[in-house]
Amino acid sequence: METKRIFRFFSLTEYGEEQKFLEELHEKGWRLKSYTVFKGYIFERCIPEKWIYQLDYRDEVEDLNAYIQLFEDCGWEYVMMFNSFYYFRRKENKEEETNSEIFSDRETRLEYCASIYKRSIYLTVFCTIIFSIIIVPNLWKAVNMLDREPWFLVVFSLLSCMMLFELLFLIRCTMKLYAAKKKQESA
Repeated sequence: METKRIFRFFSLTEYGEEQKFLEELHEKGWRLKSYTVFKGYIFERCIPEKWIYQLDYRDEVEDLNAYIQLFEDCGWEYVMMFNSFYYFRRKENKEEETNSEIFSDRETRLEYCASIYKRSIYLTVFCTIIFSIIIVPNLWKAVNMLDREPWFLVVFSLLSCMMLFELLFLIRCTMKLYAAKKKQESA
C-alpha cells in the first residue's frame, strides 16, 4: 500500500486545526495511519471521501478496550493514541442528523477543555522552573566568559533563546486554552 509522510506540528491548543488537517488529507485520498515525533504523520492511500476526525484527550484510561468500544458503538473508528490524545474518525453521512463531534453536551466539552488546560499549566510551570534554574543564574557567568570562551556565550545564548521561545509559546497556548475554557463555562 502506498504511504506518505508529512511533518507538521500542532500545539495542545490546535487540536481543532489538526482535526481539519486530517479531514482535508482524507478527502484528498490519504487516511491517517500513525504519528510519531520522529516520523511525523504517516498516511496511506485510500478512496477520497469525506471523513470526520475527532481527538479526545484523556490523562488516563482505566480500561482501554471498553473506552474504544464506547466510541465504536457510537460509530467512531479508533485510529491511534499519541500524547494522551485518542484519534477517532467516522465517515460523514449527510443523511443522518447526528452530531459530527464526539462531545455533544456542555459538561463533557467543559471537562475536555479543562483537562487540556490543566496539562498546559503544568508544562508552562515546569518550563518556567527549568528556565529559572538553568538560564537566569548562569547568565552572568556566560557574559564573564566572553573573553576566554566566546563560543560558550553563543551556545548559551542559543539555548536561552530556545528555552525562552518555548516558555512564551507555552504561555500563549495556556492563555488560549484558558479563553476556550472560559468560553465553554459561559456557554
